[in-house]
Amino acid sequence: MNLSPRILATRVSKTQTDSLEALCLEWGIDKRFRLYTSTDEDLSESVWDLDPVEFTDVEETDLVTYLVESLWLTEISIEEIRTACGLYTNGIAETPAAALHKPSITLLGSLGVLLTEALNRIQTINPTDQDAPEARRRIEQRLHHLAKLPGLSSVVQDLISDCRSSYLELFSAAAQPLRPAEK
Repeated sequence: MNLSPRILATRVSKTQTDSLEALCLEWGIDKRFRLYTSTDEDLSESVWDLDPVEFTDVEETDLVTYLVESLWLTEISIEEIRTACGLYTNGIAETPAAALHKPSITLLGSLGVLLTEALNRIQTINPTDQDAPEARRRIEQRLHHLAKLPGLSSVVQDLISDCRSSYLELFSAAAQPLRPAEK
């Protein structure tokens, strides 16, 4: 199956001025999956401090070491990566909304990577995970900044608004107490 890389998380570059880094998932060569960091809006692999890591299971020592040494573990959880790997295995490299609005997102350039991340993480964030509120706060902050950009098309503005609403629903549903089953 030929899939484009899936954006798992983004952050301000740790090594380059005014750059955005994206943690990307793709098929591995020697193992099932491969994670790498990209600073390009086309998600091509960048020359970076750490070599990419290949893994079959998210519990593998090499993957955990990569995430710790690269500081990506401060941005995304192992459980999110597990969910993303499951989606990727099922042929899902991005959310339907990101795929549908690809031309509009591409016009945002590297900022489109931020929007794609926010859309993708709707599928992977478990709102009951202990790190989820912090991840949601960072994503909300990024969406807030994106929404303030001048000259956004109405399509992109609507997409940002829909994305924010999806996070609100996701976390509101998780905050609801479970009701006992009806007899």
